Amino acid sequence: MALSKTKIQRDIELEVFNTYKIKNIEDIKIIDICKNLGIPRTTFYYHFDSPRGALVSYENEFLKGLDKVYDRKLLPNVSQDQIAFSRMINATRDYLFDHYDFLETVLVKRPDPVFIKNWTEIMASHYRYIAKGDELRLMIEVNAIIVFFQYSIEHKIRKEDLNPEELVRHMINALTSENKLLQTK
Repeated sequence: MALSKTKIQRDIELEVFNTYKIKNIEDIKIIDICKNLGIPRTTFYYHFDSPRGALVSYENEFLKGLDKVYDRKLLPNVSQDQIAFSRMINATRDYLFDHYDFLETVLVKRPDPVFIKNWTEIMASHYRYIAKGDELRLMIEVNAIIVFFQYSIEHKIRKEDLNPEELVRHMINALTSENKLLQTK
C-alpha cells in the first residue's frame, strides 16, 4: 500500500521529532530515520533536505495552529488590555496543553531558540493591537507569556492550576514599578 505524500511527510517529521527528543539534531542520521520508517533515502530527500528541515516543518505546523489561536476573530479586540491579555493567555494555555509533549521537548528538554523566536513573532503580530504601538512593552509581554508556559511545563504545573490572571497582575506590577522608578530618576 503506497503512502500519500502528506502521510510520508508527517511520518518523517514525527520520526525526526521523536528522535530529537533523545538526540541533538546534528546527531540524527537520515539513514536511521529511513530505516525506522522503511523508506528509501530518496524519499526523505524528496521531502526534506535534512533532519533540521523536517523538524522545522514539524514546528511550523504547530505554529500555524497557534497562529489560528491568536487570530483576532478568536481573541476579540476589547477596550481593556487586561481582559484581552487574559483571553490570549487562556486560549494559548488550552492549545499548548493539547501539545504538551511537543512543547516539553522544544521549550524545556531541548530548547530551540529558532522555534521560540518564531513563536514570539507570531504572537507579537497578533498582540500588536493591544500594545498600541509600544514595541518594548509588546516584546516584554510576549516573552513573559512564553516564559510563563516554559516555567509551567518545566515544573509540571497542571493546566487547571495555571492562573493567567496572576501572570497579568505580575506583569502590570512590574511595568508599574518600572515606570515609578523611571519617574523618580
